Amino acid sequence: MTNWSVRSASAREVVSDLFRRHTSDAGLTQGETLRQAMSAMIDGHPLFWAPYSIIGDGGGETPK
Repeated sequence: MTNWSVRSASAREVVSDLFRRHTSDAGLTQGETLRQAMSAMIDGHPLFWAPYSIIGDGGGETPK
């Protein structure tokens, strides 16, 4: 999800990078792949990488 409106080009870049990273290393959590994708954009303006958040990770242990 995003916390505010984002430019289409930056959204496409960060989401594509997130899925590319997750596909190449399925052992990474979605949160970690998002962190890595955002870090790759860190030299740019925070407007392009800061609005993204992962809600839930789709994995983890099932409560006993």
